[in-house]
Amino acid sequence: WTPEEQELVADPRLDPPTVRCTKSSFSEADIQAFADGRPWDCFGPGFERSQPHTRTPRIQNGRMNLLGPITDFDTQGGPWGRGYMKSTVDVQPDTWFFDGHFKNDPCMPGTLMFEGCLQLMGFYLSALGYTVSRDGWRFEPVPGEPFELRCRGQVTPTSKELTYEIFVEEVHDGPVPMLYADLLCTIDGLKAFHCTRMGLQLTPAWP
Repeated sequence: WTPEEQELVADPRLDPPTVRCTKSSFSEADIQAFADGRPWDCFGPGFERSQPHTRTPRIQNGRMNLLGPITDFDTQGGPWGRGYMKSTVDVQPDTWFFDGHFKNDPCMPGTLMFEGCLQLMGFYLSALGYTVSRDGWRFEPVPGEPFELRCRGQVTPTSKELTYEIFVEEVHDGPVPMLYADLLCTIDGLKAFHCTRMGLQLTPAWP
């Protein structure tokens, strides 16, 4: 798969950010701040309005935080000019999931590769400022919309680098913010995981 050969929505909805993030890259400390529930420390000026949040939208924390440094963020970037984000992870041979998947044949579960891509999508939505006024909301796949996953490679203890990329197709700012994108995982130069037109949205986490 290459993004250049992908058939796209001809008349996409591409709503602008509600808060302009001035950063084009994010460190591990920035990502940890977001996972800890401190988006103002992650995204910078304009995100201070989220400080009073009781339960600000965030990605998974602890060992389920699967992202590495985000080296590229551009709301008009990527080969489609509709938005792009990239995160690269250094693979460690003692990473926790190798112990249980599989016996005598360790590899990263494909579901966790997918989870890492979803975390990057959530990060992208947040970087657009869509979580600033949505205390108590959470991320979830857009209900009722199918998507296609293809796995053609493995992350093993001998792998060196895993790269997550999202290629944005559409962005909706509300009333329910949504992001539609193709997802790609590359392992040491091998395109190993692809998802076509994945939809992620913000939704109230109550009742």
